[in-house]
Amino acid sequence: YSKGVLPHSPGMTAGSWALTMSRYALRAPLRLCRMPASACHLRVSLDSSINGGIRGYASRAQQSELPEHLQKLVDEYDKQIAAAERDSSVPNFLKNKFAAPFGVVAALGFMYVIHSLSDVSSDVHRVAGWILSQLDPLIAQRVLLTAAKINMLPRDYDKDDPYLVIEPQPGLKFMNPVGLSAGIDRDGVALNAFLDLGFSFVEAGPISADSCATAKEHLATRDATGQITHLGVVGAVITGTREELPRIAALLAPEVDYLSVDLTAVTASHFRADALRPLVASVVGAASSLTANPKVFLKVQASQLIPRAGNVSDAATQVGETTPAMQLCAAAIAAGASGLVVCQPEGPIDDAGVQDRCHIRAISDAYLSAHGHLIVIACGETKTGRDVLEMIEAGATVVQFSSLLISEGPQACRRMKSELSNLLYKEGYINLENAVGAKHRKRRARKRNLWRVKDNA
Repeated sequence: YSKGVLPHSPGMTAGSWALTMSRYALRAPLRLCRMPASACHLRVSLDSSINGGIRGYASRAQQSELPEHLQKLVDEYDKQIAAAERDSSVPNFLKNKFAAPFGVVAALGFMYVIHSLSDVSSDVHRVAGWILSQLDPLIAQRVLLTAAKINMLPRDYDKDDPYLVIEPQPGLKFMNPVGLSAGIDRDGVALNAFLDLGFSFVEAGPISADSCATAKEHLATRDATGQITHLGVVGAVITGTREELPRIAALLAPEVDYLSVDLTAVTASHFRADALRPLVASVVGAASSLTANPKVFLKVQASQLIPRAGNVSDAATQVGETTPAMQLCAAAIAAGASGLVVCQPEGPIDDAGVQDRCHIRAISDAYLSAHGHLIVIACGETKTGRDVLEMIEAGATVVQFSSLLISEGPQACRRMKSELSNLLYKEGYINLENAVGAKHRKRRARKRNLWRVKDNA
């Protein structure tokens, strides 16, 4: 070469070789243009052999060991990394190639659980119901109430069927016939949460003179946002002496839609129209004297409405004698009450069939004795939608329960409404009002349900 000889020092780096060769490579085309063909062939063969030697030397230089002081630093760094990995709290399976898919699946599962917690129809609350059924009823009740206080109960996002709506009296409209009876939320601390479960109406109580002030405070502030909202029908069961009941009614009347006077402790000797009329009239007068003017119901046991001797027809046909249901209805109508709450009698589990028959019979007596002037609310141990329909056909306008919510969990209300809706459809009822008291009406040719698909057969 005219410009000098390429150095062959073993200490030269691959970068120096590449820089030197790039300079000669740029000059190669110019020189090739001025050389004869034989010299050109010789020059190309020499350049290719030199370039191959350079590449081989560079690869050997890259694979050679580092200097001692650098190699020592690298080894110390590797040791520190290995020690950090051993002391790390991250599981080993998160460091392998399956860590990313596992993270995606875990994130999706977490999102599903969070979304399911707010929907009462999800399978998560089926498991929650099973857990509640394994607990003691008192413990399960406390768990439910605590979850309701912190707004952790789910919501019923399914739309109720429109033919479940009923308005038996002006100003008292039930969006569906399923309600929550008193006993779970005694002070009314979380009524909104139970309304979100799908209940059309809920009751606080029983409220006595001692707990009246606390219940009023909770009922007045049940909207946490401070805005006036109406999520459903809210009632309160009040109990006390003849002197206390009017005061309790006057204090709670502005905060509720109806009051239920507890008469379950009244003895048979005082269960007469002339004895009950003054008591009911005083409560109705105290409630109606305010602007809110809530409805007033009388809460009784089913056993209080059934004559002790003979059946209803025999007792009613006797001259000058009336049944307890007639006495109560007469007192309620005369005093201005809006309806009755008929509770299922308490008794051993072996007498469940007797209890059901007693309850249905008491509902029928109250419905027939009221002659359409009173609303009948059935309160009992309903298990299925068929039980609810039997009570409605006997004369109940709506039904309520509490123990089923404790034993089955948050899905009890949704299941009851779905089963009742399907039964009304199958039985050919146009709406809920058409089914109330159907047991006591002549079963003429059923009205054709326009929503039912005609069978091909």
